[in-house]
Amino acid sequence: MSVEEIIESFHRNGVLGEFSGIPYPEADARTRAAVRAMQELLAQSRARAAAENHLVEIPAHAVSGTNGGDTYRVHPDGRVERVLERFPEVERRFGSIPCAAGERDAPIEEARPVFLRCAYNGLWSPSGTNWQPVRCLELGAEDSARAGLSPAPGGGLLVLCRDRYDSILGDVARLCGICQDSHAEDIDLGIWHLCAEQTARFHHATLASRRILASERDRVTQAALASIEERRPRLSEGSQAAARALADSLRASRHVPVFFLTLRLARPLALDPRQPGGIAASDFDRLIEARSTQRVCSAAPLEEAELLDLWRRSLPCLGAGARSALDFPVFSREHPLVAAVGQAMHRAIEGDGTRPGLVGAACAQSLKRYLASYPELPEDVRAFATQAECAQDVPLPARLIPPHLAARLCDGGQFREEGGFLLDHRGRKLSSERLMKLVRMIARSFGKYFLSFKNTHPLLGILRYLDPGEPARCRELFFEAGRAVAAMTYLARARGLVSIIKSGPVELSRDDLQALAAAHAPRPDATSSPCPLLTFQLGLPLSPDERVCAGQPDEHDGLAERMLDRRAPRARLSEHYLPRV
Repeated sequence: MSVEEIIESFHRNGVLGEFSGIPYPEADARTRAAVRAMQELLAQSRARAAAENHLVEIPAHAVSGTNGGDTYRVHPDGRVERVLERFPEVERRFGSIPCAAGERDAPIEEARPVFLRCAYNGLWSPSGTNWQPVRCLELGAEDSARAGLSPAPGGGLLVLCRDRYDSILGDVARLCGICQDSHAEDIDLGIWHLCAEQTARFHHATLASRRILASERDRVTQAALASIEERRPRLSEGSQAAARALADSLRASRHVPVFFLTLRLARPLALDPRQPGGIAASDFDRLIEARSTQRVCSAAPLEEAELLDLWRRSLPCLGAGARSALDFPVFSREHPLVAAVGQAMHRAIEGDGTRPGLVGAACAQSLKRYLASYPELPEDVRAFATQAECAQDVPLPARLIPPHLAARLCDGGQFREEGGFLLDHRGRKLSSERLMKLVRMIARSFGKYFLSFKNTHPLLGILRYLDPGEPARCRELFFEAGRAVAAMTYLARARGLVSIIKSGPVELSRDDLQALAAAHAPRPDATSSPCPLLTFQLGLPLSPDERVCAGQPDEHDGLAERMLDRRAPRARLSEHYLPRV
């Protein structure tokens, strides 16, 4: 089997395979079909449980968009309990598998199954951006030497990350004249890095990680581009497209090299050609495939000690500097701060009379300033952008619409791109006035969700940091924070719990959150108030019959919530991992 065929095997990996490389509408259709099938199965199972007077178990992973580990237990009285599989071995061995004696550097061909698993698990891990921006490029010994990454006699894996975060929230903020700087690209890299580290450990291997210094980036980038160009003719058509996209991103400095990984082995890998990547899945691999985020969990209470223990368990994964700079106060749902956090995020979106918020900033003047930053504009758009008195509604070329926002509009079926413009179903071009109406609508959807923030999970932790004052050190802290929340996420799932992280909205309401946290959880050893970095929420899994937004106009059950909070698709692994052929 060729290396590209091995990579393709991940695209057939159960439910995750079905959610790989498909557009959002198709992913939504899959989830709707799974929910409809589950509604029928629940009705049948209730009847059977009552008739036979015993518990009936139903696999529920298709509804959650996972590869297992999710079960509905139907009781004879009609109650339905949702139980997530636990992974005690992951919790027991997490972060503590010792390096074995007699380890040797594995050449790229031998290390590839583990590297592929590292990339795949990273792709399906939690993300501060809702998508993982990391790309992987295999380098042989000559490539490594050309990049100045010697000694690496067997080659290794070059890890590349976005230097700047892009998202739908960031696109909306840009149009509103707000510069978002949540450092989500650094958080995501930390999440990915810890995931790769644990993936290797659970395959009884050691991942040696070499950070690419800023002074080395140009040389490593040029070596990576030469390596991509050299191998491209031997790649399949699909991989050639991925290679071109990665090369273009490197040339534009959207992706930059950040790590060079090599693998050390003390014993042969447990190869299995029947499984994705040709390697037997470890307990950690199975946990990753069974994990999904859920924005609302069960209303059942949870002790604060549970989340504090996850934080304590994450600390050995961090450097000494990060351990002293980061802290993590935890609050229960009943604490007044939790409702105040949601209200602060909501004010940042909607405004409060003293400030416009994101919605108020979504106006013609903000759009004019955004458009004026483009050097080349059509004459009518140029007049609109540069003349303060011009109130004309002008059609906007598709290239002027921020990419994630454009994808959202097209994926939802509202628009299609044709002739250089976004056209609605009547063939009308997206105009300046209509664009900002849509931006306000999207911004308000964020605000509505944050107002109900207090209802989503029984426990809330605010990860805070002492600002070091230097941009490079600040980025390193956010990287370490990513490692911390990754550790907490994996350990929570190992215990059968659900969690969610939020980073972007925290930045929009940073000052309010900083003041709230300082008032309710002052840090006595600090001369200044710590800055909020992200929130981490924890709870028990939501069952299909539990009520969400009880007593409100949009009240619904847990199964309907799963449709509202449906699993997002991911890119195919072949778009994130470029092999050496």
